[in-house]
Amino acid sequence: MDAEHPVPGRDPDPRNRPRQPARLTVRWTLIALAVGLCLLIVSGGRGRAAPKAERASTPGAALVAQRASRASRPECPSPRRPSRGGKPRGARCRKPEKDNKKRATARKKPAPKKPAPKAPAPAAAYPRANPPAAPPATALEPSQPAGVSAWAPPALTNPTIVTLSDSNRSVKLNQSQDYIVRCPPGQFDVSGRINIWGGHNVVFENCNEYVTNPTGDWAGYLQNQTGTLWIHDVHFGGAHLTGGVQFQEPGATVVMRDVLFDTVYGSYQTNHAECAQTWSGPARFLIDGLQCSTTYQGLFLLPNQWDSTTLETTWDFRNVQINGDGAFDLWLGDVQPSNLGSLPAFNLQNVYDCGSGEPRDYDGTSDNNQAWAGVKSCPAGGVSPFVWSNADGSVSGRDDGVAPAALVGEQP
Repeated sequence: MDAEHPVPGRDPDPRNRPRQPARLTVRWTLIALAVGLCLLIVSGGRGRAAPKAERASTPGAALVAQRASRASRPECPSPRRPSRGGKPRGARCRKPEKDNKKRATARKKPAPKKPAPKAPAPAAAYPRANPPAAPPATALEPSQPAGVSAWAPPALTNPTIVTLSDSNRSVKLNQSQDYIVRCPPGQFDVSGRINIWGGHNVVFENCNEYVTNPTGDWAGYLQNQTGTLWIHDVHFGGAHLTGGVQFQEPGATVVMRDVLFDTVYGSYQTNHAECAQTWSGPARFLIDGLQCSTTYQGLFLLPNQWDSTTLETTWDFRNVQINGDGAFDLWLGDVQPSNLGSLPAFNLQNVYDCGSGEPRDYDGTSDNNQAWAGVKSCPAGGVSPFVWSNADGSVSGRDDGVAPAALVGEQP
């Protein structure tokens, strides 16, 4: 049939015909039912969703519910992007953690680890260790009763005890009174040199001095004792010593037994550093055990340089080692009479001048260069020290407990 031949009883105009239900409507309805059934099955596997009446109505509660929902989901990393031409990799989820509470309680707790031992405390700012408490300054060596010879401690009459400190390191003593001068036990740190002026018989022993002045200083000035100055087991130390000890002892007896110096630093252009220097006296100068290193000079002895009234009688040096690296290690001059004389008695025993080009000595007396004739050069490998510092900072010497044999003129 065509438009020219209409069907009998049917309106030829299609706009006037009644609309028929479309097949597509039925098809979409079936699809919607299928999707709803699938959602129902899925929601049943994950748990029923809360009814609308039970859902939170406030934004805060909704946020809490949202976070709780996220927390219940397994954490899966996002799938990696595919490489060019490759296939995307699926996400990998971690397996849910097992409840290990019971297993953890059954396990034995490991023993607590012992703390690692603390590192030893750093060494003191100064290199020498502190010795234990020094014995009383009146202690005498067994073979040296007081007064048996000039080498022994002098006999003291009602001595006054003076204890030095950094704030009391310069003392002026009564020249008619006997004294025992003590240092505090251990390393005795001082910001400058020790000065002991005066006193009659003065005993100075068992001292472990350390000069801390970073700009340098001498270790000590010892002056104007009228009897005997007895120095025993003393360590004159410091990292920046510009000199050891200076003596001004007209008419006195000076005895040094087991005395150790740290290196003294100087030069001709700067300070003239010496281990020991004297410009006035002493009348008797006895050394048994002395060890010193110097970058300029060692024993610089001018007994009448500034005092022509003194008269030297007996000088005796034993067990002395000077490690020099500068000018003259041993110098003697300005001896009376007229600063051109010679010492009446000058004994040398085991006196070593060590270093390159040694011995380097100067004799300014009138004895035809015989003053230092007995000085020895150090053999290859050096000489065992006559005096040394112990681990605790105390001083020892080869002749500990032995009284040196006294020569003529060395009686008390």
